[in-house]
Amino acid sequence: MAAPLSSARRERGHYLPADVVQDAQARLSRLVGHVRAVGRMLAERRDCADLLMQLMAVLAGLTQVTVRLTQAHVEACLSMVRTPEDHKRAIARLEAALAVAVGQGHAPHLTHSLKAGRMRPMP
Repeated sequence: MAAPLSSARRERGHYLPADVVQDAQARLSRLVGHVRAVGRMLAERRDCADLLMQLMAVLAGLTQVTVRLTQAHVEACLSMVRTPEDHKRAIARLEAALAVAVGQGHAPHLTHSLKAGRMRPMP
C-alpha cells in the first residue's frame, strides 16, 4: 500500500509514488513508439487487419497504465482516511477518478467540483 505523503505533496494533488510514476512513464514511452510504428504502417499502406491489431495492442497498453494509476490512487486515498469526513471525501474522489477511468467522466468535471467546493483535497 502507498505510504502517506507529505502535506505539501497532498496539497498539490500528487498521490503517485515514484515507482508508479517511473513505470507509467516507461509504459507510455513504449506506447509512443508503438503509435509511431502504426503511423508508419499506415504510410506503407499495410493491411487493415494488421493495423487494427496493432491499435488494439496500443489500447491494451493504455488500459494497463490506467489500471495501475487507478490502483495507486485508490491506495493513496484509502491510506489517508482517518475520520468519517475523510472517508466521505475519499469516496467522492474515488468515484470521480473511477468515472474518468471508465470513460463516464472527464477531468474538467473534477476541477470544477474541486473549485465549487463539492470535493475538497484530502487533508
